[in-house]
Amino acid sequence: MMSRGIRATKALAVLLACATAAFSNAAFTKADLEKMVTELSVHLPQHKWVEYPIQCEVVEKNEVNAYATAVKIEGRTDKVQGKMVVFTGLVKMAKEDLRLIRAVVAHELAHLAKGHVFKSMKVQDVDLLFTRQLEYEADVVGASALVRAGYPKKDMYDMLMMLGELDKEYPAAAKLLGDHADANRRAAQVADDPRVMKSTMAFEVGEALIDCRTFRSAMKAFDKALEMEPKLVEAAYNSALAALVDYYENLPMTWKEGTMRPDFGPFMRMDSKASRLLVVEEKDRANYREALIRITRAQNLMKDSAKMQALTGLAQILEPDHNPQSISDGIATLQKAAGSTISEADKLTIANNIGIGLQLQGNSVEAAMKMIDAQRASKLYNAALAQNVGTVEPTDKFKKDATLIEAVLITYLNNSPSDGSKYELVKTNYNKLCTKFSLKPRPMTPKPAYLTKAMSLFVDGKQYNLFQTGEELVTDLGRPERKILFDPEYKGLFELVWQAGQVTALCEEFGSEDIASSEALRLTSYKSGSYVQITPRDPSVQPFKILVGMTTKDFNEYLDLSKGQKRSFVKCGTMEEWIYFEALNMGVCVKGDVIIGVTVTPAAKTKSF
Repeated sequence: MMSRGIRATKALAVLLACATAAFSNAAFTKADLEKMVTELSVHLPQHKWVEYPIQCEVVEKNEVNAYATAVKIEGRTDKVQGKMVVFTGLVKMAKEDLRLIRAVVAHELAHLAKGHVFKSMKVQDVDLLFTRQLEYEADVVGASALVRAGYPKKDMYDMLMMLGELDKEYPAAAKLLGDHADANRRAAQVADDPRVMKSTMAFEVGEALIDCRTFRSAMKAFDKALEMEPKLVEAAYNSALAALVDYYENLPMTWKEGTMRPDFGPFMRMDSKASRLLVVEEKDRANYREALIRITRAQNLMKDSAKMQALTGLAQILEPDHNPQSISDGIATLQKAAGSTISEADKLTIANNIGIGLQLQGNSVEAAMKMIDAQRASKLYNAALAQNVGTVEPTDKFKKDATLIEAVLITYLNNSPSDGSKYELVKTNYNKLCTKFSLKPRPMTPKPAYLTKAMSLFVDGKQYNLFQTGEELVTDLGRPERKILFDPEYKGLFELVWQAGQVTALCEEFGSEDIASSEALRLTSYKSGSYVQITPRDPSVQPFKILVGMTTKDFNEYLDLSKGQKRSFVKCGTMEEWIYFEALNMGVCVKGDVIIGVTVTPAAKTKSF
């Protein structure tokens, strides 16, 4: 009975973990905890294996933690003793706010009352996703106990929002793909009006897709957030920026190689003539027009915004056919944005993008000087600017800034992967700079090509994303042939099966059996040609595909199969052996020397930030 610990304990410890000052003589006492447990326990079911009343303990410890558990009773096998523990570090973090502490206690007691301490799915990937169902249930059951005890449900909401504030600096993908749902997603389950929270959830999915460089899908997620909350200007801006980046990323490589690298700047958080080696296709112009539509929408919501003005100017410069008037207009728009009050980082971004316009006008040296002028006034490093300066062969105009340029270029060479498309050119021009101005070249130690986590699966040319709704999956794949539950008590976690088991999805929906509103947490395909795209963080390095049907030899050209972890995953209600790459959120099923299946899933146990 004691094989499983309370999952919320670990989530709380991770979510709230931070340095805290020593906390002695806390105002919150064991008597306070006992009072909370007594008044909440009468509004919760008593589990048949747990001995009541529940024992209480306040532990003098800086760790920010609290948990409900069950411990063995000497000489007994029919019962275990219920116990509730609160660390003084949690009291300190909550600023002794009894509302927030009581909400934590209600959540933990709900775990105990529902017997979560004794539950396990026994299958690793399903078990980790099953944890999310237990968290949702503990939030709702705990909130209900608060209300019946005479306290507002908002206390549980506020406690979850406190967790959300503490984890907001972590990457969205890490928050969303953990074995515990992120705080905002959980808060939406207990909110009286979940609309705003759901828009935040869609925004976070967009951020996670951005982390994974899946820009077109991110654009749609931000659109969804904006639809639910029209005042969410950050979603409008991010949708516009994602559309522009997606347009640029999909341009022909020869188009991009003939043009300096743009700096698109960061996405917003919520609170010389190029050689025309290849004419762009109509699909590229269509992508550009789509980006302009979103830029116009964001402009209407962010009037007089220098940041929006800078994005508009970059879009004008990146016009697919290099229209001279559009480039000139873009330079003027960027120069106007530069005259506004903007951050030091934004100044480098704008100077870099003005330089692209100058290069497209046939003034590569002037473009480099524009960037160097901006760098001279800043101690910040901008990778796009460094790369672009490095693509220009040194001239006498570089003489007065030769030492600065050398420092910028060696920083780039020591912080970029050597297989980037312009790395060798920058390296060559660095050595030319050192020779021309009698500077001593420094050693170069390029970085590896760091890869993003995968969040998408491609089947029959269509892209499917984690957190895509069941309704969207049904639209493309049709009604599933089977729906498989793993525990009849928790109908919100199930496997959907299409095409005789060739395509499957693990989905979650709290407190419902509704396929349409569920969200995909694992996507798998055994169809030949299906693939997961692995994308490097450095945009100068090309992505690659892991395909169903490729040989293990071909696979090892990209990744080392021996570095993966052997995992047992579900397949249509049965078990199957896979090789999983935790850092990439991706796995492959191998038979002989052939990849017969690909999956994207947060199957490994991850921290829930």
